[in-house]
Amino acid sequence: MKRLRLIFFLFACAVMLLIVCAACKGSSTPQPDAITSPTSVSEAPHTQGADAEQQAAEASGSVLSGGVLLPNGLFPDSARPLPAALPERYYENTILELIPSGDYGRIWPYIGGYVNSYMGTWSGIIGICDDEGRIICDPAYNNAELIENGGHSLYVFTKYSVNRTGYYEGSYAATIAALDGSWAGTFDHALWEEASSYEYTPPIKSWYDLSRGYRWRDTVSYDYITAKRDGLWGVIDWDGSVLLPFEYLEPLCFHEGLASVLSEDGETFRYIDIAGETVLGPFEAPPRPKMEYGLQGFDLDATPKTYKLMLFDGYAKFYENGKFGIIDRAGNIVIPAEYEFITCMNGGMAMFATFSSGSEAREMPERFGIVNSAGDVIVSPMDYNYIYYQTPEYLDGCALIIQSNNPAGDLIAYDGTRTPYEASFPFYTKDGYLEFYNSDVKLSLDRYFIEYINSNLIYGNSIIVFDRDNHTWAIYDYGGNQVTPETPGGGLHRIVGRRNTGYLLIDVSTPGVWEWPPPVMIYDLSGKALLEDAYYVIIPVGDRFMVRGKNTAGLVDADGSFVIKVDVTAYGTD
Repeated sequence: MKRLRLIFFLFACAVMLLIVCAACKGSSTPQPDAITSPTSVSEAPHTQGADAEQQAAEASGSVLSGGVLLPNGLFPDSARPLPAALPERYYENTILELIPSGDYGRIWPYIGGYVNSYMGTWSGIIGICDDEGRIICDPAYNNAELIENGGHSLYVFTKYSVNRTGYYEGSYAATIAALDGSWAGTFDHALWEEASSYEYTPPIKSWYDLSRGYRWRDTVSYDYITAKRDGLWGVIDWDGSVLLPFEYLEPLCFHEGLASVLSEDGETFRYIDIAGETVLGPFEAPPRPKMEYGLQGFDLDATPKTYKLMLFDGYAKFYENGKFGIIDRAGNIVIPAEYEFITCMNGGMAMFATFSSGSEAREMPERFGIVNSAGDVIVSPMDYNYIYYQTPEYLDGCALIIQSNNPAGDLIAYDGTRTPYEASFPFYTKDGYLEFYNSDVKLSLDRYFIEYINSNLIYGNSIIVFDRDNHTWAIYDYGGNQVTPETPGGGLHRIVGRRNTGYLLIDVSTPGVWEWPPPVMIYDLSGKALLEDAYYVIIPVGDRFMVRGKNTAGLVDADGSFVIKVDVTAYGTD
């Protein structure tokens, strides 16, 4: 027994020693940079809280080793020989944040590394260079996006935080910068457009509930950029000037000159102009949408109460005694507050939903109706049986209601006039074909794989057809006409990227060989290749492209020549 106790004691000591050693080792690992917002947008972003050990690690990083840096520490050195000539640098020392300067000329993002991430996060690590490919900022950002609105263009460089287990989290810091790098500001969060135009019926508790999202208008870009700093929201203009101070509880999504603002006690909201003056309201605040994963990038239980409350087409929603109504810009009540769910007004019409009785049933809309700006219900909830009809959609000034299994239905005008509608988009047949209206073209689904360039049939006009036998693809219009030649590609039978961006990323992997990510080529919607070479990643930025190949990455011109080219190595976050 004593021997067993001794063995157990020695084993426990060994375990404790391992734990202590692991803790000591973990304490010396460089931690994520602490991003602190500057006091004004024009100031250079900076990092605080880095200890001497981390500063020393950064100083001996990418400049000397030829590797790159990650937001959560040093990128490991490559086992492969480094390129004969490393890219030229604007600054001698390692730079982990964009330093504003009027001397750069045009600045450009480039892919300088990538992360093996299993969390669904885009895996590229982004640096910044000048027009000649000189490094201005070492790869330290997780994403870069060129945003445009009303003739204005800006960059948004994003950093995701990394938790203690090494995985990316949803929270991040966004650096907004001028295209010439002359000004930049770092924020906790920034919004400049909607993630989607869908409006939802409450309560929202999970991804499953997003099936109760209804589209009644197009996605909008906001008049200004709303940004979060130190936990509060404000508004900046597209030239970087602060229009409203950072003192609001929720984002201020200006559209058509107004934005909804929640009161400090969270009980009411109002619509304000860009001077901060109240134009409409105050009104009772609706319940906060509850959702496990948040909406439009917001944290758990932090989806704004004012979500989707905006001026659109000259009208806005208000909330009173548990129901929604609609007012015009002058504050006149157009639709009384008598609907548990109603969309925005578009073309003088709004869609509303009715619910069944019972606690569980009330979370799911049962029927839908349409009301116009004169207050007339032009479609009653009892007019259509939504077991057999799809949810109404807005299309070219009319409400469209079509059958679920037969693309035919009614177009309803503002005054309630109904015109028979027969859809012109392709449809699947029970015997396994894709057919087109007014065309003899039939595509067998045993041979062809179909993807829609626009994810919504009603708003699209073309499809991509992948030929499994010949490993080619082509674009067809909704009339069944082939509008591009058969082009080699589509080993995985899929579009790797689309999102209505005006270009297609088609995988060109070897048929039957699994490769992830697959090599892709980029095409415009006429089928013209925009680059001659294939890469694992291609991201258009203006008239250039960020790219990543097997061993190298960087930024290329439209002719495929590299502006900046670097060596890359995978870095596992786990």
